[in-house]
Amino acid sequence: MPTDILSLSWKVQVALASGYAAYMISYRGIRGHHSAHDTVFLTLVFSLIASAELWLTRSFSPLIAGVCAFVLSVSGGLLWRRHGMEMLMNLLRDPDTTWSDDTPSAWAKLQENRTRPVSQISVLLKDGTWLRCDDTSQFNNAPYAPCVLGANGDIIMYLTSTDKDEEERIQKTVMCDVFGARLTYIPSAEISRVNIRLMTPSVVSRGRRLHLLGRLSRRFRLSTRADTSDT
Repeated sequence: MPTDILSLSWKVQVALASGYAAYMISYRGIRGHHSAHDTVFLTLVFSLIASAELWLTRSFSPLIAGVCAFVLSVSGGLLWRRHGMEMLMNLLRDPDTTWSDDTPSAWAKLQENRTRPVSQISVLLKDGTWLRCDDTSQFNNAPYAPCVLGANGDIIMYLTSTDKDEEERIQKTVMCDVFGARLTYIPSAEISRVNIRLMTPSVVSRGRRLHLLGRLSRRFRLSTRADTSDT
């Protein structure tokens, strides 16, 4: 098979490689249920972008045409992941054509979430212990923030409080200036229930505005202090 592909023309090779790269990026993290046929045909769909670009730039040198084809295909994959999937789903749902999106499980649907940040997460263990991250925003700049939802149901999160038998314990050393941020791994076999709170688009926009205003306010105070110290 690899030998057969290498025997094809360079334009076909560039189109296939670009299409596969676009597929890998656009379905990153959510392609676990794809069959070999899905991979092949989705790659061919994205490779059409590269093929069209190669035809339009047929008078250019192979290097320039190939690079442009790759960049456009990958950009198409990024746009499809960021906007295209949701637009297509809304287009099919609005006239009640179908509400199915081929998601293999509800957990997989959570994993593909891109536009609604997780604000809180609570995990109930089988022994009755609640593990919570009450405010994920304080870990926005920490590694793997705000949490990691594994394909097999396991979870990595920043544990800020625990609750068992109505006894709550606050974790005060999650963030440490010396040792960094502390993540907690929870195996899927120990999990009984998961509660996740997602921010709505309006809340996200308001939060971004408040964050921007806070940054501007801090900069203004710092500049004011600098001016005062100079005088």
